[in-house]
Amino acid sequence: MSDTQGSGDPPISSFDLAPGLIDFYSSQAELMLAQYENISRLLGPTTHGTPSGDLCENLLKGVLRRFLPSTWSVDKGYFYGRSQLEGKDTHCPEIDILVHDTHTFLPLSRTGDFVIVRPQSVRAMIQVKRTFSARQVEDGLRNVIQAKQQLVDVLLMEQRKDHPGWAGSNVLPSVFTGVVGFAGQVGRNLEFYRTSLLKWHKKHRIHDRDKPTQSSMYVLPSFIGSLNKFFLFLDGRGNTINQHYLAFDSEHNMERVSPKRSTIGGKPHHVKKNICIQALLAKMYNVIGGEVSGMPPFAFPPGLGFFDEFSVLRFEISLNLEKGTAILHRNDGWNAQYRREDGPMKDQVHVVCDLKGTISSTRLLRTDITPQELFIKRDMQNGSIVERYTRETT
Repeated sequence: MSDTQGSGDPPISSFDLAPGLIDFYSSQAELMLAQYENISRLLGPTTHGTPSGDLCENLLKGVLRRFLPSTWSVDKGYFYGRSQLEGKDTHCPEIDILVHDTHTFLPLSRTGDFVIVRPQSVRAMIQVKRTFSARQVEDGLRNVIQAKQQLVDVLLMEQRKDHPGWAGSNVLPSVFTGVVGFAGQVGRNLEFYRTSLLKWHKKHRIHDRDKPTQSSMYVLPSFIGSLNKFFLFLDGRGNTINQHYLAFDSEHNMERVSPKRSTIGGKPHHVKKNICIQALLAKMYNVIGGEVSGMPPFAFPPGLGFFDEFSVLRFEISLNLEKGTAILHRNDGWNAQYRREDGPMKDQVHVVCDLKGTISSTRLLRTDITPQELFIKRDMQNGSIVERYTRETT
């Protein structure tokens, strides 16, 4: 017992529970993949896809029901309400996995696992894909992005009717959305995902409002990925400015030493552990946030890191030091020109120019996406200086 431990405190165990948690969650993913593959073997080659497609939904529903609060239901269906989408008056698209609060809001209609629920009850919307080809990913993105957009629109209409719940607040609802696949994956070049997400952000600008806030970035999904390849994990709970994604391999190599050999100097061996399901659950709880208590424990492998990352919006920077000008070109078409000026400095830097003239942006430019002032750090032989550039009006 340590000196800091009180006499009435329970003894502290030295046993590490983390490896068991990692194994446990990995087994959930492996079991789902094995069940999917067994059905595929029994059916043989098919172009129809419906039986195994339904199986994928049911397998993922089963996992979510085991790990989400009992006050939530995991079903398939729609939320109630209509709005204008792409110039048409329509209801929301069918949602493969609809997680909704049944403690506060009973479904309007239920037939088995098929429901129509009140929009205020929605907690998560997931599109499930048997294979993760480019066409299937696009289809899944379309479904969850349009569904989340319509959820915002319907709730805003409810607000105007002075209904309670989220509709009575100017804060966008904390709702998780994702696209999950079982087999295959678009290549590890993430440009496909960035291009697609940027396209949907630009397309949904038509729905942006000043109140409660702009939603075209908010409607992008929190999680996109395949159980057996890799997944995109939203950095943070999400925002309305510029979503940032981290890319992780679904399977992670871990070093393990057999318990029987650990006491005699056994050499470690490598084992693969699937982290995708655990990451999906962790991100769901992260996005939904304070509404959830009693989150299950999670443990990720030591040394786990993402293999790539990207922000949906990014800049190209043109800097002319002799003329004291800078131009920002954003990949959604926004541009601005800046001129160097004297003035008060701030403890922030948007752009760094090193001794070789290489220009790079900082994390600040990820969130300050329409800066009125640019602070540029220049590395020099005898140190570095920060210069202030002011945006020119046209």
